[in-house]
Amino acid sequence: MPEEQTIAKARSSRCAQAFDLHIYPVGGRDLTTPTGWRWTLEVACLTPRSRGALRIMSADIAAAPIIDHRYLSDPGDEDLRVLADGVALAREIALRPALSPLLGSEISLGGSGQTRAETEAFVRSNCLHYYHPVGTCRMGPATDRSAVVDARGRIHGLDNAYVADASIMPLIPRANTNLPALVVGERIARWLLESQ
Repeated sequence: MPEEQTIAKARSSRCAQAFDLHIYPVGGRDLTTPTGWRWTLEVACLTPRSRGALRIMSADIAAAPIIDHRYLSDPGDEDLRVLADGVALAREIALRPALSPLLGSEISLGGSGQTRAETEAFVRSNCLHYYHPVGTCRMGPATDRSAVVDARGRIHGLDNAYVADASIMPLIPRANTNLPALVVGERIARWLLESQ
């Protein structure tokens, strides 16, 4: 298959624009394998529709909050379908003649004859976080009951209280959150310095 077709398939069948999947290799030492290494192709949905919740359970600042990611809870199972498309694409990539000999046999799904229902069941039982949570102090106007801060990071209803990190992002960016969080922090810090 030509490379340009491979690149064009870097999105799920549900995606109408840009891309919604990240397929990436993860590897490391594993002394239980014949080679002493294990490599996997991980799949991530970059545009999840499921929404979790963060609940503060105590006024004690040392008390841990309750975090409920609510993976695959979106109405219509769109996240599940995107991830199942991603797993199918990762399997297709792994079976390429140039890569297949390096990866060896498949260990997670166990072969090439999986049905869509089996792939979706695999996704449901193996879904994990992707290290990019955002939105626990979501940005938005004061009229939005789910918004915690305004466009400059000011907490609605409090004086001189700001949030300046990835938690104010209303949507997960289709990339790592570290650099966008840095930009948010620098921008809000600059506004605060200019207002003094």
